[in-house]
Amino acid sequence: MKNKTYGSIRVDNGMRYIEVNDQGETIGISIEDATFYEKYNSFVKWLHEQNEEHQRATEEDHVFEFMAKFGRELSEKVDNIFGAGSSKKIFGDTTPSVYMAHDFFEQVTPIMEQIGKDRVKELKKKYSPDRKGNV
Repeated sequence: MKNKTYGSIRVDNGMRYIEVNDQGETIGISIEDATFYEKYNSFVKWLHEQNEEHQRATEEDHVFEFMAKFGRELSEKVDNIFGAGSSKKIFGDTTPSVYMAHDFFEQVTPIMEQIGKDRVKELKKKYSPDRKGNV
C-alpha cells in the first residue's frame, strides 16, 4: 500500500536577515526563537558593563589587555546570538575593538527595532478579530 500525503505545512520560523558586509553576507535572527531576545538583552547589558571596565582599564593602564579580552568575548557572544561565523562576517579577520562593537550596536539597534515593529503588525493582521478563515 502506498503512503498517502494529506497536505503540506510550513511554519514561519521567524528568520530575518541583515546584510553585514560589502560581499553581501548576512547574519540571521529568528524572531520566533524564545531565547533570542534573552540572549540579545544579555549582550546589551554586557556591552554596558564593558564600558565601565574599559574606563577602569584605561585609568589603570591595562587597556591593551582589556581590548584583546573584550574582542575575543565579543566575537563569541555575537556568534552565540547571530549564528556561528557571524562575527567574522561583521568584523572581518580582526579581533574587534570596543569602537567596532559600538559601531555595530548603533547600526543593528534600529534594524532590530524595525524587525520587531514589522512582526507586531504581521501578528495583528494575522490574528485580528476581523480575519476570515484559517489565513
